[in-house]
Amino acid sequence: MSNIKYQISNIKYDGIVKSIKTVILRSLRRRIGLDWCVGLKRFFGRSSLRMTHTRLLPPKEGGQVTTFYEIVKYQIVGIILVIFMLLSNSACWFYSFKGTLPPHIKSVAIPVLTDRTAEFNIQQVVTDQIRIGFIQENILKLAEEDNAHSVLYGTIQSIQDRPLVFKESESGEAVTEYRLTLKVEVEWFDKVEKKAIFKKQFTGYSEYDPTGATDRTRELALEESVDQIIEDIINSILAGW
Repeated sequence: MSNIKYQISNIKYDGIVKSIKTVILRSLRRRIGLDWCVGLKRFFGRSSLRMTHTRLLPPKEGGQVTTFYEIVKYQIVGIILVIFMLLSNSACWFYSFKGTLPPHIKSVAIPVLTDRTAEFNIQQVVTDQIRIGFIQENILKLAEEDNAHSVLYGTIQSIQDRPLVFKESESGEAVTEYRLTLKVEVEWFDKVEKKAIFKKQFTGYSEYDPTGATDRTRELALEESVDQIIEDIINSILAGW
């Protein structure tokens, strides 16, 4: 009976910890960048979760019992350390994060992307989502092209819908899932030094349900594809410095 109570208590605690981790990691992503966030997510998501779950089992005969409070102690210490860094690092880590960018570039302009597809209104949809992504990440101030230190030029190269999952029906094979693939070429241009910093092609993809039976719409798949591209663009901006 004590083991059952112990497991229930630990499961409830694990849910609380998971919620706290999610809030912390979202805040860290905007404050210190994607690479740091991924590392911390792996640390808190895999290592500590593995440690907790292995201790849910009753001890072997003659073994030493690891109490619930010891598990709490280890994870709470880790969470407190991250919270302390969030509260105390606003100057140090923010400077380090910004320090990965060219020192003379403080702003970026994102003109409407060029469209080489036949997709209706896609250039405005993708451009708006990229602008919002840069505002949320807050690595460079968004500005008008005439006043910006840099410009992010983009061209939508292609958007494709390919059948991914088939299902047998009375009339033959029916497609139950499509994969949307979006390709965008991006050039980050330094207006101060009059040179291109990089020019790359980025690809994002996601799946959707063409039957309308689920909430996996094509619009959602396009949004998720653009989100992938935004993350890759930001990683490329930070990786070169």
